[in-house]
Order: sequence, then C-alpha cells, then structure tokens
Amino acid sequence: LPEPSPHAPAPAGLDAETDFGLRPAPPSIDVPGSDSRPSSGDQPTVHQPPPPGAIDTLSGVDPEAPTLQPDVRPTAGALPSSKLRSGSSGGLRSSKLADRADGEGPPTEGKIYAGKYELLEEIARGGMGVVYKARQIDLNRIVALKVMLSGSMAGEEERRRFILEAEASARLKHPNIVPVFDIGEVGGNLYFTMDYVEGEPLSRRKNELSREELLDVMIQVADGVAYAHQRGIIHRDLKPANIMMTADGVPQIMDFGLAKQVEVADESGAPSLQTRDGAVMGTPHYMPPEQAEGKVSEIDVRSDVYALGVILYELWTGELPFTARSLTELLFKIFDTDPRPPRQVDPSIDWDMEAIILKAIEKPKEKRYQSAQELKEDLERVRDGLPVTARRATVVYRLSKWSRRNRRGILAASVVLGLLAVTAGLAYRSLRQEQILAEQRYRDLIAETEALARTLAGERDALLEREQAFAKLADFSERRRRLPELLGALADLRQRAVEARARLEGSKQRPEAAPLDRRLAELEGDLTARSERLERLREVQTRLAQAEEAVGRARALSEQVVRSAAGDAQGASETEVHRYPDLASALEGRAVAASADALAGRGKVRSFRTAADTAQRELFVALGLAGQERWPERAQAQERIQALAALRQKVEGALERARRLQTARLLSNEARAVLAALARAPAGDGAQRLLRLRAARRAQELVRRAGEASPGFEGLSEVRFDANRAYAQALLDLQAYPVLDVELQSPDQFRPADLAALKEAKEKALAATRALRDELEGMRRKLAAGADRQTLRTLVARLRALEGDRGLDAKLEATRSDLLGRAQTALEALVREEALRDLARKSEKARSLAGSGDEAVASLDERLAAWDEVARAARKAEQLLGKAVTDATLRTCRLEQGRAAHDAALAYERSDPVRALELAERAQAYYAQLPAGDPEAERRRALLEGLVRRLRRVREKPEGMVLLPGRRNVELGSSAAERNPPRRVDVAPFYLAQREVSRREYAQFLVAPEYTDPAFWKRLGADPKHVAPWPLGWEGKQPPPGTEDLPVTGISWDEARGYARFRGMRLPRDDEWEYAVRYHGEAVTTYPWGEEWRDDVLARSLKPSGSNPADRTPEGVFDLAGNVSEWTAIARARGRRGEAELHPSARGASFLYPEARIARGTYRLKPRADYRGPQLGLRLAKGAR
Repeated sequence: LPEPSPHAPAPAGLDAETDFGLRPAPPSIDVPGSDSRPSSGDQPTVHQPPPPGAIDTLSGVDPEAPTLQPDVRPTAGALPSSKLRSGSSGGLRSSKLADRADGEGPPTEGKIYAGKYELLEEIARGGMGVVYKARQIDLNRIVALKVMLSGSMAGEEERRRFILEAEASARLKHPNIVPVFDIGEVGGNLYFTMDYVEGEPLSRRKNELSREELLDVMIQVADGVAYAHQRGIIHRDLKPANIMMTADGVPQIMDFGLAKQVEVADESGAPSLQTRDGAVMGTPHYMPPEQAEGKVSEIDVRSDVYALGVILYELWTGELPFTARSLTELLFKIFDTDPRPPRQVDPSIDWDMEAIILKAIEKPKEKRYQSAQELKEDLERVRDGLPVTARRATVVYRLSKWSRRNRRGILAASVVLGLLAVTAGLAYRSLRQEQILAEQRYRDLIAETEALARTLAGERDALLEREQAFAKLADFSERRRRLPELLGALADLRQRAVEARARLEGSKQRPEAAPLDRRLAELEGDLTARSERLERLREVQTRLAQAEEAVGRARALSEQVVRSAAGDAQGASETEVHRYPDLASALEGRAVAASADALAGRGKVRSFRTAADTAQRELFVALGLAGQERWPERAQAQERIQALAALRQKVEGALERARRLQTARLLSNEARAVLAALARAPAGDGAQRLLRLRAARRAQELVRRAGEASPGFEGLSEVRFDANRAYAQALLDLQAYPVLDVELQSPDQFRPADLAALKEAKEKALAATRALRDELEGMRRKLAAGADRQTLRTLVARLRALEGDRGLDAKLEATRSDLLGRAQTALEALVREEALRDLARKSEKARSLAGSGDEAVASLDERLAAWDEVARAARKAEQLLGKAVTDATLRTCRLEQGRAAHDAALAYERSDPVRALELAERAQAYYAQLPAGDPEAERRRALLEGLVRRLRRVREKPEGMVLLPGRRNVELGSSAAERNPPRRVDVAPFYLAQREVSRREYAQFLVAPEYTDPAFWKRLGADPKHVAPWPLGWEGKQPPPGTEDLPVTGISWDEARGYARFRGMRLPRDDEWEYAVRYHGEAVTTYPWGEEWRDDVLARSLKPSGSNPADRTPEGVFDLAGNVSEWTAIARARGRRGEAELHPSARGASFLYPEARIARGTYRLKPRADYRGPQLGLRLAKGAR
C-alpha cells in the first residue's frame, strides 16, 4: 500500500450532534484499492483496506460520528466540522477554507434575509454552511434556512455541491422526507430553506419504541428511500441520526448532503454513479463495502439498502454489526468479516426478521435486496404474517406461516388436501411437459439476445469513434450542427439496449441470463452517461448563443450610454439658473446631486445593465454546466466573461466622470442663483444684513464643493470671485471692519477692480458714520429745547428713514432708537389732545340732529351717518385714546343709532310694514353690537322684539331667504374698468336666497317634466335646442357621487332662469346683487364682510354653500364674494309690451379666480348667455311686494 501524505490532517474527537442536513465532517480519507476503476464483472474484486498510517487510530469509533466527506478544499462542497471537543487538534479544514469562512460569514440573527426571511436563531453551523431557524414573512411560517458559510467567495465546485444538495431534496416530495421550499442567492451567497421539524433523531428515540413501532417506522423509512431512488437520488449516508422523529412519531429522512444523482439505471433499479473513485464518503458503521473501499462508481441503490440493514440490525439487537477500536480495524471488518446473526445477540428476534437483516447487509451487493422497495415489501410481509423472500420458500416454511394465519381452517384444509392429492398426481404430468417446452424457449431467447448484444457493442464502438472526431472540431457552428446527430444516434442505440434487456425480463435469476443482463446493463449505462454528457454540451451551446446575443446588445448600448452621458453633462453647463424669490429660500436651497443614470437616461442605463446581467448569468450557467470538461465552449465562456467585465468597467467609469462634471455644474449654478438672490435683496436692517452674510457664505461653500467635484471645471473662478466679493460686501454692510481687513489681505481671491471698489466703499462708510453722528446730536438738542407738532413729525420721519442706514454702527443705532422713541412720545401726546377735541365736537353735532315724529324719521339717515362718523373717529383714534374711551364712545354711538332706528320703525309700522321691519332689524343689528350684559341694551332689545314679531307676521319671507328692505336713490356702480358705470337707482325690497343652488336641488329640475317641455322654454324666451341635457361635467341627470351638496355649475343663463321659473322665483337683478353686497343698514362696504380685503376668506376649492362663515353679510347671505360666480340679470329699457328687457350678467369671484377686484361688490362680469363655466352658478331671488 502507498504511504500516506505527511500533511494529511488527523481527525480529532467529533461531536455527534447533527441537525437539518448540516453536520461537521473530518478531512477526506482516500482508501486506495487494487484498482481505482470499477471492477469488471469477470474478475473478483480484492478489497484492500487503507493502511494503518492513512487513518489515525481512535480510542473508539462512534457510530454517530460526523460523516466522512471526500474533500476539504473550498471547491469540494463538504462541510468541515465546526464543533470540536476541547483539546482537539483543529486540523479539520485547510487554512484556505478557514480564511474564506472567517472572511465572509453568514448573516447574523435578528436580520431580514433575502427580503422575506426573519432570522430567529442559529441552530447548527458547519465549516461550509450555517442553518438558522427563520420565519418566512410573506407566508408567516417557520422554516430552516441554510446558507453557505464561505459566501460569495465559494468556488464553483463548492457552489455546485451546495446547489446539488438543495436540488436533490427539492426533487423529493414525500411525507417521510424533509421538504425543501425555496432556493436562491443573495449577494453571491447561495441559500435554501427546508421545513422546520421539531423532534428528535431516531438515534435518541429508538429505546422508547417497541419492536412493532420500530417495524412501522422502518417501513416508512424504506418507502421514503425507495421514493428517492425512483427519482434518481441515492442518499449514501443513512443512519438513525439522519432520521428525524416528529412529535407525532412520523419519521422524516434528512441531510442529503452526500446525495448523488443517478446517471445510469438498469431495470432492476440498481443505478450507478459517474464519480471519482478512491474517496470514502459516509458514516463508517453504515457503509457497505463498496462505499467503505472508496469505489464511488459502484455505489447504487443497494448501498442504501445496506445502510437500512445496518439500522435494522442496530434497532433489533441494540448494537452495531461491527465495532472496533479504530477506523482502520472497522473498515477491515466491513470488508472481510461476517456479522453475528441477530438471534445470537438476542434469541427473541423473529427468524424472518433475522433473514431480512442478513440479506440486506450481504457484502456482495448482488445478494442484497435489489431495491429499497423490495426491502419495504418484505418488512410489510413480516408485519402481516406472510412469508418473506429473504428466507427460502420451502413447503414446511410456507405451511408454518400459513398455519399461523389460518389455524381455524387447518382441519378443513386437511380434508381438502386429501382430495387434492389425487388431482395433483394427474396435473404433475401435464406440468412436466410444459416445463420442457419452456426450457427450450429460454435457450432460444438466450442465443438471440447474445447475438443482439454483440451487435450493439459493435455499434457502440463505431459511435465512440464519431464522438472522438467530434471532440477535435474547433468550429463552433459545425459543432452545434453535428451535436444533434450524435445525440440522436446515442438515443436510438440506448433504446435498443433497453429493449434487449426487456427480452430477459423474468429470466434474470437464471445463471445463463444474469451475465448477459449485466453486459447489457453496462452498455446501457455507458450510453446513458455519454448522452447526458452531450446533453450538457448542448445546453452549454444554447446558453452561449443566448449570452452572445445579450453581449451584442450590451456592447451597442454601452456606446450609446457613454456618448449620451458625455453629451448630457457637456450640454448642461449653464442651461438654467434657478431664481429664488428671497434670501430665506436661497439659504434653504435645493438638493444638488447629479445621477449618472439620469445623465445618460435611466432607460439606456437600465437596458445596458439588464443586457449585461443576462449575458453574465448565461455565461456563468454555461461555465458551471461545462465543469472541468475541456470543451472549446468552456474557454469561449471564460473569454466572454472577461470581455463583459471590461465593458462594464468602461461604462461605469464614463458615468462616474459625467456625474462629477454635472455635479460641479449644478453646484456652480446653485451658487449663481444664491448670488442673484443676494443682488436683488435690499440691504435692510441688522437681521437682513446677517441674512445676506449667511447667503454669501453659502455661495462660497457651493463654489468650494464644485471645485472638489471637478477641479478643472471651466468658469468656476468667475463664480468664486463673485462669491468672495458678495461676502466682503456683507461684512462691509455689517461694519465688521476687522474681519473685512483680514479678507482683503488675500488679493488673489478678488478681481483687482472689486478689491479697489471694496476699499473705497469702506472709506466712504467711515465718513458717512461721522456725518450721521453729528446729525443725531443736532436732533437731540431740538428735542431738549421743545418742538411743535410739525417739527416733531419731521424728526420722526427722518429718524425712521435712518433705520438700517449703513453708516449707523451699533452705538449710533441705539442713539437713533432713543431719539425716535422720545419724539414719538411727544408727538402722540399732541395728537391725542387733538383727537379728544375732534371726538367731542362730532358727538355734539350728532346729538343736535335729534328730533321727534316725522322730523325724526326724515333726519334718520343723517343722524345714523353722524353717529357712524363718531364711531369711525373713535376707532381711528383708539391707539391714542385708549380702549376704555373708545369702547364707551362706540357704546354711545350704537345706543343712539338703535334708538333712532327703533323710533323710525314705530313711525312706519302702519304705513309701510316692510320699511318698518327693515328699520327694526337695523335697530336689532345696532343693539347686537353692544356687549352682553349691558342693562340699557338689554332693555331696548326686549322692547324691540315685540315689534319685530308683529312686523314679521305681517310679511313672512320664503324659507332659506332673507328680506332686504331696499332703498331709494342708492348709489351703485364704479369706474368703467369694472364694467359697472356709476349710477343712482331705487332698489325695491326683495328676498335673496341665503345660499347658492346646490346640485341636489338642480337635479330635481332635470327629472321634472318641465325640463324636457319645449313650451316651457319658449315661454321663457329661450331656444329649447340650446338647452343641455345636464350640466357641464355631469355624466347623467344625477350629480357625481359625493358632490350633491356642492353648488351647481356649468349651466347657461337660460338654464339658470329656467330653474328659477321652475321654483316660482327669478334670478337676482344686477342692482339687487350689488345692493346686497354693499349696503347693510347705514354702513356701505366694498366686500360682504367689510371694507378691507382679507386673503384668507375665499376658498381655493369648491365648497358647499354656507360652509364659509367668513364670507357672510350681516343679514345672513353666504358666499356673495366667492365660492362660485352667480348669474344675474340686467334690466334695460322696457320693450313694446311694457316689460323690462333682461340681459345676462354675473357677479362675484369664484374658487377658480379668488381675486380681490372680482370679489368687490362693484365688479360686474358679462359672460355670454350660452356660457357654461365650471365656476358659474346661480342664486334665487323674489320680489317682496
């Protein structure tokens, strides 16, 4: 035997714990035999165990020790041990693998992995992989997740083995095999997930189960192994530790880490493997001789049958067939020593069970069960009390089994047997003749099949020569053309071999047929192996063709991306400079960041990367399929991978250069925008000057960052000069002369002209400061000497004008503020005295206008106007007079106005109830302005309520409308610019709807008969053909859902008049609408709420009418200024029938145009009668007389 390598690592004591297909493995153990190839069927195999030096002697061989793996290099795919007992040598893996495992470990607990797995805890770890208990987030289930420990640094062979383990388990869907759910890759690190099984291995549970329960467990295990064999998977590492018992007692086979896919399978179900010989893989105690000897090519499904037999032996006897003090001695026993019969260990074991166990662990695999299915069927026969095939089926044996099952029928059978004995004698002669004929047919079959086997072998040799000629071809197109022909020939020849073997079906146990069947099986296996190899080559060629197409697309797109990136970056130099409205927004700035993808167009970059990724994926798949084959396609794939990497580097480099240049341009433009905002901003006060300083500093920072992004950026020096000048000017405005002097000491940072201008401005500022000091001193002397009102006004105006002057330093600004306060105090004292005198004079005038009877009524408007003038004067002088004086004055005004209106209402009560009601309500309005709790106001309100109730009973107004009293000689209109010429008219009392017509109300008109009646529209003077079926924006006669309470819009003038006629009312006259907005008692306003415009009153979106309390008149009419514009009618000269001619007009602003000028009561809109605007609605009106 050859001497072992002095560098071979010696295994240390190993932990027997295994879980979820991840277990530690000792170093590879090569056990050389007499021949590394599979032994021929004509020559006996000499089993030579490994030399004593090749394997260290152990104190004892643990049957649950870690599985032996064929290799420990990173490309081998084996999982070195990660659990060593204390004191172990630690030489279980090479330093290269250790470095890679330490450098790229698996993810940590508590993280989200692959975007859908939450890692809960680590449950097992090996040299190549780690298993985590994880929760699959999208399905909310617990799984076992296994990842490669070496991560993206794993070699191709290591990745292939990892994928093979996952694929082997994933192909098996059986209740007794742990299923695989998912396989994927994250950052170059492969992973797959399995069902998380909570339980214990059979090695721990075996002593808790009875033999009947163990028999049922092994039947299920054999069924799962048979299922894997049928799918072409051989486990090669079956043992109790790899059989997990669930809480329900169901066995599940796990750990397909050593599984191999079957390459060739004969009809007996005995597949073989195309794998390198000489490597020991598996757990020693459960290895068959061919596996322990390292002849991997001879391992087939019968090797798993042997392992099942060892498990049966251990479960029934409580010990293993072979035990030894060292691994070397154990392998010797496996090769050459027969095990003790189970009944010698435990006489209580059934004879049938002993026969099954011994047949399963026969050393020649031809004597074992030929499949796990046969072993399962014999175990079921034991369970059912039937004869087993492992024992010779003698008459005595069969009778004994039958008698056990049919004790009650023995007596009856003995009678029947007597009768059958006579019949059997007669049948024997006929049976003998049939046997002679069958023997002759059998000999003819053997001769024909022998001739066919020789023919097939010759054709096989000829086909091999064609393969050799094909392998020498270098032209890829020619190789692709010839490959299908070779595959077709191989498939035809293999099919004929299968058919030849089928002829021997049923005769394989005969001594003459067995060698012939083996020859045909070898021929079939050889043809299958060649076919699969060439199929892999065809898949490689297909992947390469797809990769070539993707590389071509990527190359074309790369040129476009590079040109586009360069062009976009060059063309975006100074395209547009953002305009900031003020310095505050300039200081906030915008996000300045360039994206290379955006420069070249995201679509182009995405298309290039997609094409490159597709090509790379196809090339790596082709390279993986080629493996270590010396095919020209493999070299081609490697070349394309290198070329693709260079192409990626070129494109990404161009994108990065373009991004840096564009970033510099963006920063430069942002600096220009800040400087432009700085140039437009006024100097202002101290806070504004500090803001200007911060803006200048930001511009300098932007210039610095632009220089860092692209040092050679053209035009950056000019922007830098502008930023430095702006910063120096801001320092000058703040009078920070020491800091300014430091800045001016670096002349290379300024243009020569800017430097000279800054120095000159500094000298002028110093001179202006001295002049202002002298001026303030003169003002101080004037205030000390006393001044009249005009002088004080002049001083205050001048001191206010000096606020923010650049010539004022901090001390002079304090002096200015002090002088301004003193001047304003003196001026306010003078003005307050004048305001008190004016208020007293106006009050006396208003009181002098009081009268009685008709005289009081006739002078009412004049009296109310006089008291309004007193109120305005009080409000105007409120800051001077104080709130107490102003409130007392306003109370007197409202009491006097309310008394005057009340007296006038009593005078009109009988002659004109409408006028009386108007005056009474005006009086109520005056009293309502008085504070609650005022005794005089409360007394007058009580007297007025009775009068109002009487007058309202006389004239009930319609529901939802308010009565506007009207007035004679009312001044309406304004300038011609508002399309409403000035005029004086009489406005009769009328009712006006408080709210605009809603869509819900208008929908009732659409479904009424009048809407579709042409006569209705003709009576109105409208053309029925011009009436729309429904308003603009509707899809039928009902408004869009959820908008029923909004004002109706999108209707013409005639349709608005039709709705008013339908309700028995009319549209407001143009004069009435303006009167409702402007006249409220004696007050005349521009807007419904008052004289001053308020930006926050009108809504910018359509609202239900009445929902805006700010847009309301004192009489309670809503939304006259906004929400929607409203149709009105202009009454012109009367026609021939004496009726006024009506013309369309509109009033009020809208949510689309919430402008102050349109919201004015004097502004008139003049749309066409057929205009249907989304902002134009209507309001109803009705005459009061």
